[in-house]
Amino acid sequence: MQEIEFEGIKIQVQRRLFQRSLNLLVKPSGQVKITSGKTTSLKHLVQFLETQKDWLHKNVNKIRDEQNKYPRKEYVEGEQYLFLGRKLPLVFKHHDKKRLKAQVSANSIVLFINKNLNYTKEDKRIALNKFYKASGIEVLEKVIKEKSKIMDLYPSKISYRAQKTRWGSCSSQGSLSMNWKLIFSPPESLEYVVIHELAHLQHQDHSKNFWSLVGKYSPDYKIHSDWLKQNMYEIDSYQFK
Repeated sequence: MQEIEFEGIKIQVQRRLFQRSLNLLVKPSGQVKITSGKTTSLKHLVQFLETQKDWLHKNVNKIRDEQNKYPRKEYVEGEQYLFLGRKLPLVFKHHDKKRLKAQVSANSIVLFINKNLNYTKEDKRIALNKFYKASGIEVLEKVIKEKSKIMDLYPSKISYRAQKTRWGSCSSQGSLSMNWKLIFSPPESLEYVVIHELAHLQHQDHSKNFWSLVGKYSPDYKIHSDWLKQNMYEIDSYQFK
């Protein structure tokens, strides 16, 4: 994919064979993409960007402001971490083992450390990342099993990934790809995404029938979807992958 720079903003150019119009998109991650036809000249792309530059700067700056509200984690005691929608403080506890280990308690995220060893910030990030990933997959597997039985919709395959802005997807072959970072969200938001993707096994679109099926099993899905949109930048600050 080609990349160009326009007024200090890096923009990915995606060319499609049968596309005639130009489309400009600023993703929630801050990435900017323009799609065009295969033969559209660079000069024409720049001319189009000139007509859209006020809109472009406004939306890029809006996302940057949101990202700046949540500085990257330092993995120190007292920092607040989301877990199933609750903000819990990070607490250090001593153990005799060399390897860092994390777990959740009723009121905190606990990181077990050996006080005789010096751990880097990256060591702590990796330990917490490992714990959150394992927890996310465990919870999602349970919820997918429960909702599949209730909805009588069963995926052919399930995989787990860590994406910045995409919470799940369903292929035309019935395979689900779920974002384990949903472990940060309230149970209802996590369940909504599972229901959303399972519903795609019956409706491979976002038609009225699709949303009717989603609403049947998640009546407040708009609220749960909004939570994910409003908190994605905080989740990104954890630098988990």
